[in-house]
Amino acid sequence: MRTNFLITLFLFAIISVYPLYINAQLYHNETKEYEGTLNTPRIWNMKMYDNGTVLLRLIRIKRIPDKPPNIGLCSLEEFSLRIVYPNATVVENDILLDIPEFNYCSRGDRTDPLNPKNLELIEFYLIGKNYILVTYHNATNSDDYDTYEDWGMIIDYNGNVLDRIRFGVSFTTPTHMLKINTLIILNVNREKGFIRLNAIKGSPNAEWRQFNVGPDGKIISLTQGTIEFLDYTSLAVSVISTVDEGYAIVYANTTGKVITAETTQPLENSTQALMKPQVQVFAIPIRYNEPQIEPLLLYQSPIPNLIIESLHCSIANVGVGQVCVLTVKNQDNNRFVAKIAFLSSGSVFSFSIINYLIPSGITYDKVWDVNSLPFGGYLITNKITVKGAKGSLVYGFLLNNDTASFQPWGLEEPHQSNPNAVYSVLPNNTLMIADLEPENGNSWSFTMYELPKMLVRENDYSNANIESSSPMIGGTVIPENDIVINFYDQVELSDGNIEIYRVEFGQSWLRQRIPGEACSLENDSRTVVVNVYPCTFSVPGKEYYIKMDNNFVKIKAYREPLLGIKEEVWKVYPTERTVHDVRFHPTTSYQFRLTDEGTKAYEEYLSAGNRTIFFDSLLKELADAVPISVDRLDSNKNVESDSDVDNHSYLYLINIVIKHVDSEQGVGTVFNDIRTLITNKKYTPIGQGKFTNYLDDTFDSKVATNLWEQYKYGLLSVFLVGLVIGPSFFLFTQKKDDNPDPKNDDNTDPKNDDNTDPKNDDKAKAEKKEKEKKAAEKTIETEKVAAADETEKGKDKVQDFNSWLQSNIVLASIFATLSCADIEVMSVLTLEGLPESYKAPFSLDAETRMVFGAFLNIFVEDIPQLIIQ
Repeated sequence: MRTNFLITLFLFAIISVYPLYINAQLYHNETKEYEGTLNTPRIWNMKMYDNGTVLLRLIRIKRIPDKPPNIGLCSLEEFSLRIVYPNATVVENDILLDIPEFNYCSRGDRTDPLNPKNLELIEFYLIGKNYILVTYHNATNSDDYDTYEDWGMIIDYNGNVLDRIRFGVSFTTPTHMLKINTLIILNVNREKGFIRLNAIKGSPNAEWRQFNVGPDGKIISLTQGTIEFLDYTSLAVSVISTVDEGYAIVYANTTGKVITAETTQPLENSTQALMKPQVQVFAIPIRYNEPQIEPLLLYQSPIPNLIIESLHCSIANVGVGQVCVLTVKNQDNNRFVAKIAFLSSGSVFSFSIINYLIPSGITYDKVWDVNSLPFGGYLITNKITVKGAKGSLVYGFLLNNDTASFQPWGLEEPHQSNPNAVYSVLPNNTLMIADLEPENGNSWSFTMYELPKMLVRENDYSNANIESSSPMIGGTVIPENDIVINFYDQVELSDGNIEIYRVEFGQSWLRQRIPGEACSLENDSRTVVVNVYPCTFSVPGKEYYIKMDNNFVKIKAYREPLLGIKEEVWKVYPTERTVHDVRFHPTTSYQFRLTDEGTKAYEEYLSAGNRTIFFDSLLKELADAVPISVDRLDSNKNVESDSDVDNHSYLYLINIVIKHVDSEQGVGTVFNDIRTLITNKKYTPIGQGKFTNYLDDTFDSKVATNLWEQYKYGLLSVFLVGLVIGPSFFLFTQKKDDNPDPKNDDNTDPKNDDNTDPKNDDKAKAEKKEKEKKAAEKTIETEKVAAADETEKGKDKVQDFNSWLQSNIVLASIFATLSCADIEVMSVLTLEGLPESYKAPFSLDAETRMVFGAFLNIFVEDIPQLIIQ
């Protein structure tokens, strides 16, 4: 890995600052040194991501003295990638692929090893971020082409193999020569994989198959089909990805024989032959993961003696539809270029012959490369390779979108490049073409040239159909405001989506997906208004980007899908949310419901003893979706049945806990965000999570029932009444025991009340005193006897209870365990209906203590338990 600071600074200034024509150079010196011819790195291939990141494949040629005549050149057995980022940072990555060594040798002319027409056995495609499809060959005998097989594998930037696939047997000619008759085209939406078209061995027909690559790097096979090609005089085939994220296989053929004066006799046969179509162009639309339909005729001509030498098609970056450029040769060996523009439906809306006559006397490659430019128009190039020359010569010109006129491309013609003439056009319309590598050097370079723009629609969206937007690229976004997109032409909403992502630690996290049907049109159908949830831009100051799908809108005049906005292009930064919430709100419990799938999943986790894992995982995903710290969410990890539904779903209670952090939202705001995310989980991160997707979006989440808040006043009243009644009852019983029984008072004899003789007062007093003394002594004696009897009876009761306990120890244990000393349950053992042997002889003192203990238990246990519940 290496970063060349000077190159980075230089190229960044070139690409980002100068607004018009630029002619500059990107130069990189390799860090790894080799000996001899291996020390010269050669740029062999080039691929580019939508954001302008470029991946180069370098080779280092090995000299093999006695190599077979069918071997063109062999290179060092390593897959050398150079990643050139938009800021001009270059990263070196040399990967050792686990493939047969013969793949590093091309097949072709041994005397001209650098001829680009030699067959390359290794190719690569940028499937997605950090994922690369590498195609290669396996064989049981490398010298026998009939044993060759086509294979592919998915690797990451570090060379880790994620999956492999066998595509089928390799194509060989009747003379048993290997021929690469395979085309692989990526979908315009890389997340939808690619299509592969290959010739069928021993047949003029071809077969196609769609593939997708999952998030784990596994290759998934989709639909397939077969195309019947007749025995045409000439045939050219091109495969493109269409704007609606499907594919189209376009082929041009000549059906008639070469017509001369001799072959057109007699006259009626000549006239009949001239009336038949001699040239035809067809397109076979194939929607994503769907079967093919019948071919659609794009163009036909009765002009005889034409040969289609090449056909190249691409998406029109400006305007609508797709465009194909044909190179045609007539009977005088003159060559000209034709352009056909057509819609996804197959309707041709433009056909023109380009006023550009290819110069004679120069040996051109039959295939002309066509590149649709970001700001309108097309770059058409061809290269000439002279045997024994060190590099190649490149010719090119520019075509306008709407006219048949052309203009020079701005470089010196021919432009000298390396043997493979490697080039690409960056998103800012800059041509990046490889220079001829120096001999015995350890460096490589590119010429950078900004091509002229055909339309004055310059913007940074990489989409010339968009005039402006709010928020603008790199601007701030107010979370409560709508998103507005202004187009140059009238549009109508279609099947695509707007997606908003938050960028964190180099990863993109979906915040909201808005389908086109949920948006609205204004300004005479030139403005699309996108409604955004306030919680989507929930983290102020962080980096977000807005992605617009292809086919989000259609141009109204043609009802044809338009291109969208790629990832990480429309970047925005949110401001603070204008919400009114109590930040220091106490902890509040809210109620959510699990779906049927969530209920089943919970039961599976519960039966496996993993209930805690279920709830912890749910809280973690929910916190990431808001996003907030997971510490702010808590749960009692219990569920209860929902009585409002017929099937047995569950109510899941979750606590949203507020932290005393000024930068975080209050409890009410967090709950509203969670409820919004769950209710719309089809379009939010909730639907992306394994566990959060178990939350029911049809349930109206609410504050959970709080028994203390509902019954606190009644419970406090009962508690206070108990505090008053308990002591009062105790004092009343004590006071009653202290008062003597009036029936035992001997002084209540009414006869004594009539004795008023004063002579007898002293005597009466003495007698009364004596009687009271004797009565007191008698009472004391009686109480002693009664106490002794009671003590004896108590002893008998204890002895009886001990005897009963020994005889009924099992029964007593069961009742004591079940009742937990409950007086009502224990009193069952004193019922009259029980056999005498089962009756428990509780003493009065024991029964009193049990009653008093049960009374106290109401305040010590029952009321607190009710409050807790």
